[in-house]
Amino acid sequence: MENSDKQLIYIKVPDEYALAAKIPGFDSSIPLPLLLTDEGKDFRPETISEEMILAGMLNVFAYERDNQHIAYYRDIFKELRPNILEEMTNAAILKIKNADFDLAEQLLFALEGLFPEHIQTKLNVALLMDERSRFYEQAGAEDYADYYTDKAFQAYKEVLAAEPPLPDAFFNAGFFFIRQKNFPKAKSVFETYLHIETAQDELTAHRKQKASKLIAWIETQALDDELFKGAFDFIQMGEEEKALEKIREFLEHHPKVWNAWFLLGWALRRQERWKDASEAFLHCLELGKKAPKELAVAYCDICNELAICLMELGQLDESRRWLMSALEQEPENIKIISNLGTIALKEEKTEEAKAFFRTVLDIYPEDTLAVEILKKLEPKQVSKETLIELGVPHFTEKTIERINNCATFLQSVSNFDRNKSKIVKANRCMNRFCPICMATKARKEAYMLLIILKFLLHAKGYEFIFLTLTVPNVTGNELVRELDEQYLALKRLIQRKEFKAISNGFIRKTEITYNQERNDFHPHIHMLIAVNKSYFKEKNLYVPQHKWQEIWKKCKKDNSITQVHVKKANESSFKELAKYEAKDFDMLGYSQEIFDVFYNALKGRKTLTFNGCFQEAKKFYKKGELDNYKEVDKTEYVDTSFHIFNHSKSKYDFIKERPMNDKELIKFNDMKIMEEEIIEE
Repeated sequence: MENSDKQLIYIKVPDEYALAAKIPGFDSSIPLPLLLTDEGKDFRPETISEEMILAGMLNVFAYERDNQHIAYYRDIFKELRPNILEEMTNAAILKIKNADFDLAEQLLFALEGLFPEHIQTKLNVALLMDERSRFYEQAGAEDYADYYTDKAFQAYKEVLAAEPPLPDAFFNAGFFFIRQKNFPKAKSVFETYLHIETAQDELTAHRKQKASKLIAWIETQALDDELFKGAFDFIQMGEEEKALEKIREFLEHHPKVWNAWFLLGWALRRQERWKDASEAFLHCLELGKKAPKELAVAYCDICNELAICLMELGQLDESRRWLMSALEQEPENIKIISNLGTIALKEEKTEEAKAFFRTVLDIYPEDTLAVEILKKLEPKQVSKETLIELGVPHFTEKTIERINNCATFLQSVSNFDRNKSKIVKANRCMNRFCPICMATKARKEAYMLLIILKFLLHAKGYEFIFLTLTVPNVTGNELVRELDEQYLALKRLIQRKEFKAISNGFIRKTEITYNQERNDFHPHIHMLIAVNKSYFKEKNLYVPQHKWQEIWKKCKKDNSITQVHVKKANESSFKELAKYEAKDFDMLGYSQEIFDVFYNALKGRKTLTFNGCFQEAKKFYKKGELDNYKEVDKTEYVDTSFHIFNHSKSKYDFIKERPMNDKELIKFNDMKIMEEEIIEE
């Protein structure tokens, strides 16, 4: 298939070659496509295999459909691989589910070229383009989203025109047009679907019911009204005033249509009329309470738009509240996470902002906004070299050597297509400040924490509160003493009757942040506490925020404390705690003086501790007794390779690659996700 590392060439195979006998209907006068790797550097005619020829044909089917010999290639391929349609279709669907869109596209394009009359494959292409569009839309990559939306539209247009008509095409196209706010077209294709669908199974009955409900919804909400469609089209064209005229006229006749209030708010927001827009979005949500199912698909978008308006009005707490509500619905929505990062920036919470934008890049590495913001927020690139430079006053020669050699040797396993690999072995220095080791350790511990929380939530029925214990900022000279005092204060806290009455166990993480502007440090404690469900219902158990503050003041013996944060924890809170484990090497981005302060403060100090039910669950996790809460990596790994870091080229060189033996196949397949580092090649 098309790949920067591969080259398509054409060869003529003589009749006497052994390969000729394997090809049905062989014609020596017709050149055969051959796919070479590494630009054919070591190509020899005697090395030509059937697989190389077939790979070349797939490339032709995908990207050279005007090839004069394509019919000949199709006949050969179908004869040699009679089950290829089913096999590649299943593989493509799996790739789509795993968001491996590029490979899915290659597979489907090849099938489309191989079976040009197969309408289901064309529908699968449409579904792929639709899925890519939604992915990029959620990621905030509007140009990519628009590109794939257009591709999806063209693909749906082709399958809807097919004869005989394909019911599946009309059913799926209906949802596509709903997402595009083209309600008249959505209604039309759903009506056609109901007319042409003849199947009688349970799934079809469910689909017919769904299509009928959506038609009724469009009609009752008057979404097929030309005024509504016109307003949407004008917004898309950037003509907000014309859009406002049409949508206000529409609302005169249909004042209870929440979609119309969303369009009104959208147009006003684009005009930067923040207050009017926010009122429209709030009214939209109010109307949506009466139609929760219909609103569900747009809830996050409405909350996000409302949050933007509130942010511009300076109502940051309200803006954050709506964004967090949306995040519960869509935990990986890039736009929402980015806006939470923007709020943190406005509040000068630099570390919190960095965490949000790092999360954005974890989900979508190509997000340019997150990249640019992090460049500004992170003063210096974190590297082993930086650590060694800063650590010279503190490290022994042996420690420096160990850090310098960290991760210079890797063993990885890869799947058959070599598009996914997993590091299974590496030499690690495990220095607590090493950016490579701590990043890996943080990912593993974050994953462990999430599994433990799932166990305690579902098996034990616990709920959780997220408690942050703060103190006024201190100078570098005061930091060690302050950390010691916090440790003693925490011991007093967990011995108090109010705490003992509610806690089934807790996780404690000590975090230190540095304020560049003031040149001081903020040591504070994050706690995740497991409580019984009754905690939130019984007045004699529930501890409000002001009470926590008073308790912490007494335990710390410090009346200057003005802030203690407490909230009911959800999954986003779990992730928030987990990410702090990656913080110990953040100080590498500052000066030698700042690193020295951090080093002396953290040396020999355990910053993450487990207590009670969390400690017990951690033991279960280590023994493998919580594996049923993990997701299995279903990738089939077949090869293993070994790599050594080339310092002169600043990259890894292949030393050796081989198929895995039986023992390795058993060991490295069906592993749980995040047990080892996953890298996409």
